[in-house]
Amino acid sequence: MFAEIACLAREHHIAIVGSLLEARDQRFYNTATFYDARGNRASVYRKLHLVPMFDEDKYLAGGDDAHAFDSDFGKGALAVCYDLRFPELFRHYALDGARVMFISAEWPQVRIAHWRALVPARAIENQVFVAATNCVGETGGELFGGGSMIVNPWGEVLAQIDLAEVDDVRARVPVFRGRRADVYRKWDADTKITNRL
Repeated sequence: MFAEIACLAREHHIAIVGSLLEARDQRFYNTATFYDARGNRASVYRKLHLVPMFDEDKYLAGGDDAHAFDSDFGKGALAVCYDLRFPELFRHYALDGARVMFISAEWPQVRIAHWRALVPARAIENQVFVAATNCVGETGGELFGGGSMIVNPWGEVLAQIDLAEVDDVRARVPVFRGRRADVYRKWDADTKITNRL
C-alpha cells in the first residue's frame, strides 16, 4: 500500500498525508505517513496513544518514536486521532522544530466538540499550523463528525470543510435539475462502440 501512495504522490505531484493499518514485525500499527510531491516518504509515525474505550491495545501495538521531519515547506510532524488528547506530544514536536502538524483521525460525532476545541488548542499552545482531517459518515455503526480544518498559530480556522455547504450550493445553483441524461446516454453508447473498435 505504501508503494501505491508513493506512486500517486509522484504521478500527481502532490504531497500525501494519511494513516492506515500496517503489519510489521508480526504486529499491527495505526501508521501515518507523509509522502512528498516526488513520491519520497519523508516521515512515518506509528500512533503512540491507543484508545482504551475501543480496546485498541488488544489489536494494535503502540509506536515508540515521534520526531519532526523535513519537507519542502519546513519541518512537519504527524499524529493520529487520539494523540490529539496528549499535549505533550505536540510540545515535543514544537521543540523539535515542527512548524506544521498533520493529524488524521476517525473522531466520533458524539465527541466532536472535543475535536473542535483541541485542534485549535494544539495550534495556539505550540504556535504552529495544524492541518487536521477527520473521517465523515458512518462506518461499522459509528458516526464520524468530519470538521477537517487548518488552524493557524493564533488558533484561527483558516479553512474548514463543511459538507452542509454542498446542499446549500446545490439548492442555490440547481445544475443537477438541468442535466440532459437522455443525451449523455447516447454519448455513453457511442463511447462504448468507439472503445470496442
